Amino acid sequence: MRYTISHTGTPRHSGRYKYGSGKDPQRSKTFLSNVEELRKKGMSDGEIAKGMGMNSTRFRIKISIANDDIKKDKIAQAWRLKEKGLSNPAIGKRMGGLNESSVRDLLKPNVKLRSEMTDVTVNMLKESVASKKYIDVGAGVEHNLGVNRTKLKTAIAKLEEEGYMISRPQEHQLGTNKNTNLLVLSLPEDPKVRRILQLKNENVPDKEIPIILGIHPDEIKQLLKAAYVDVYKNRGSIKMPIIYSEDGGLTSIPIKPPKSVSSDRVYIRYHEDGGTEKDGVIELRRGVADLSLSSKRYAQVRIGVNDTHFMKGMAVYSDDIPKGADIVYNTNKKTGTAKADVFKIMKADMEDPNVKKILSSDISKDEQVKLIDKGLAEGHIKPDWENPFGATVRQKDYDESTDIDGMTEGVTVRQKHYVDNGEKKLSALNIVNEEGDWGKWSKTLSAQMLSKQKPSLAKQQLGITYDKKKQEYDNIMSLTNPLVKKKLLASFSDDADSSAVHLKAAAMPRQGSHVILPILIKENEIYAPNFRNGEKVVLIRYPHGGIFEIPELTVNNKTKSADTMRDAEDAVGVHHKVAAKLSGADFDGDTVLVIPNDNKQIKTSPPLKDLKDFDPKIYYDSTLPKMKDFTKQREMGGISNLITDMTIKGANDDELAKAVKHSMVVIDAQKHGLNYRQSAIDNNISLLKKTYQGGATKGSSTLISRSKSGIDVAFRKYGKVVTNPVTGKNKRMYIDPLTGKKQYEYEESSYINKLGVTVKKTVKSTKMAEVDDAFELSSGTPMENIYANHANKLKALGNEARKEMIAIKPPLYSPSAKTTYSEEVKTLMSKLRIAETNKPFERQAMLIGNVKVNAKKMANPNMEKGELKKLKGRELIQARLRVGASKKTVDITDREWEAIQAGAISANKLSSILDNTNMDKIKQLATPKTFISMPPSKIAIAKSMMSKGRTRAEIADHLGVSVSTLAKIDL
Repeated sequence: MRYTISHTGTPRHSGRYKYGSGKDPQRSKTFLSNVEELRKKGMSDGEIAKGMGMNSTRFRIKISIANDDIKKDKIAQAWRLKEKGLSNPAIGKRMGGLNESSVRDLLKPNVKLRSEMTDVTVNMLKESVASKKYIDVGAGVEHNLGVNRTKLKTAIAKLEEEGYMISRPQEHQLGTNKNTNLLVLSLPEDPKVRRILQLKNENVPDKEIPIILGIHPDEIKQLLKAAYVDVYKNRGSIKMPIIYSEDGGLTSIPIKPPKSVSSDRVYIRYHEDGGTEKDGVIELRRGVADLSLSSKRYAQVRIGVNDTHFMKGMAVYSDDIPKGADIVYNTNKKTGTAKADVFKIMKADMEDPNVKKILSSDISKDEQVKLIDKGLAEGHIKPDWENPFGATVRQKDYDESTDIDGMTEGVTVRQKHYVDNGEKKLSALNIVNEEGDWGKWSKTLSAQMLSKQKPSLAKQQLGITYDKKKQEYDNIMSLTNPLVKKKLLASFSDDADSSAVHLKAAAMPRQGSHVILPILIKENEIYAPNFRNGEKVVLIRYPHGGIFEIPELTVNNKTKSADTMRDAEDAVGVHHKVAAKLSGADFDGDTVLVIPNDNKQIKTSPPLKDLKDFDPKIYYDSTLPKMKDFTKQREMGGISNLITDMTIKGANDDELAKAVKHSMVVIDAQKHGLNYRQSAIDNNISLLKKTYQGGATKGSSTLISRSKSGIDVAFRKYGKVVTNPVTGKNKRMYIDPLTGKKQYEYEESSYINKLGVTVKKTVKSTKMAEVDDAFELSSGTPMENIYANHANKLKALGNEARKEMIAIKPPLYSPSAKTTYSEEVKTLMSKLRIAETNKPFERQAMLIGNVKVNAKKMANPNMEKGELKKLKGRELIQARLRVGASKKTVDITDREWEAIQAGAISANKLSSILDNTNMDKIKQLATPKTFISMPPSKIAIAKSMMSKGRTRAEIADHLGVSVSTLAKIDL
């Protein structure tokens, strides 16, 4: 039987006070009595809430407010009677027959304090709004205020009754393409808006509000819209309701400019003296405090020079430093080139008045850049000390007296400090990567590389990739905790979809990423201490043109020329001519994949004859305007895809040589101003595109190159997953329970761009993500068929995971388990509170970071896409430091995991814990694997062999362990 609630009568009364007039407790009693009456008639709380014009959340809050009011009234009455000298039994009698124990509870001091907590929170929020105007009351704020979420919601609801406004603007996340939903409390300045909000909060029907206020309905809409737009426009002014900074962090923390060295300390080794053979290597004198590499032997660095220029490259120690210098900078530039022209110019401060003056002039963009660079070099324009190198480098504390590294979070740089007479000072080395960093990089094989190999190898490595994915899926499905399983399945399904787009394959055995350094060694040899002496290895660098760019070398770990990098963790030493074969690599931090190849699984071929001695800077020097960053990305993507399509479709060496030549021009076009347009004509790129891509203006033509190609699709509504499309309520994004596929609700919408043209609103996607069958992207070659089968299997696995995910029921909560694991429950809740405490700080950092980014975009409206991306990352790091945002995860112990498995944690709390923990650790806990560490006896042998100069590969072979296992031991 269903009941309806009419406009008049119970529970909604006519007049302003629909729940009764007078004191709050009277209204609250009336409201609760009405609810209880309807419950007795068989109505559910959901039906009652709907009849009252509320959602279930608002209904629960109203009940909480009413109960709080009644409880507070009882406590106040009990204390008044107690102060008059009445005994507890007498108080109970005066209060309607309460028993003595109930009176004692009302008179407990802590109960009185708890009853007042809502009012305290209300007053604190009022004060915050009065002083800061726009207040963040989103998730996590309650922990900083010392109240629970329910109490905070209750306080907010009370303020809404007084005309305060809750709005939910979105703010762009600096590190992603997603938006964050904000929850903002404010008090509109217009009294009409406050009165409208009060009436809405009282659930007065929208059609009655204009009659009560005596204004037109359209004016109400306009007033409300203006109030919400005001909050949106002032997102940068949203603050937390606690004081941690006078301006919310908008004032920058003073950032020390990176220390520069004098150019007098730098010796330039030019081309004629062998500089080209070590191009990019920065040699350092040993024992110089401000140039110390600490315990490392090499690092990719930036070093400021004269506060106007800088050097970039790989820093290593050298015993061949000319007298009077501390640094040797190797360059391919000719003798006679001025030092200032060898170094790179620092980035300008776009807020500098002289910069603004130049940018507002009528001269060309290239002339503007030249004038700014000239002003920087001459000291008329300030460098951007927050980002002088145009790259994010990191800070590092270093105490030379103890030779111990101490890592600290950096603002935009990780710098080294040294101690001089007890005073910590800034080092000249600004670190990008250092020894040990490269070995942590992902170990996979890209489709760009593998598709140019034998089909049998691609099939083998893709098969391994799928088998690993399937094993991961099976492991997740074997889990017993339903919520953990659901969380992991959601992540797994998204990852399977992503893998189908990117098409990365499993790494070859013992494959690793290494940075290359030049040493005196034969052209066909390599110093590679992580590999076996005498074995063959191949080197692969990206972007990868073809097998003619893959050198095969013999490992020689006996060479004495490698003494300065002996037993390097993740670097290899090669002859300088090897770098030339690697797509024109140099030694300023370029990296390669090193793969053992004794079994000849990786195909190689001699360099293409037409590429011998080809220098794009000689053939295509240009007076063209400097290439834009987005143009370079477009041109590089286009020629890379053409080379891939040509290789897969069997192009000959002459054709490939033309395409590769053009790619070399495009790579250096932006940096050296090369005429890439003339290169396209000379190398007949239009004919190659017509032959292998179907037309001079056509794009990718094979599955490998088309998979990640961008595509605009109609604007989608994202939101809560709806798992039952049969009902017709297919709102936003949902999962089809029959297929497991993600389905979207599309919205036909448009906007007017800057040119006044109406444009349909779209979202970015990829071609592979949008097709159900990967064969739709294939031109039918054997290699494409292998990849299409692989992509379809991954898509099917992702769909299967989603089907299983939506069928999972919430875990059962066990009160007895909560009692058994009471201590573990306490520690988990404590860890969760700490983790959630960071959320409002992270939102504050995001808001502040966006303010800074927008200001810099206005100062430099022609900022390139890549530069803007770097700027967002830097500003987010700085903003996090200013507001004290620091991600803290819930680290779950074995015993706490037992409590979770036993059902001691409710589904909602467990979901929050999983959102704030390391899911890799959860996988380990959920699917424990036995890891057998090296016994002490083997560790002792390893250390002994290391002290005698044996390589890691030799030690690993001797002990019967992998190099990666050996890397986990402190040798």
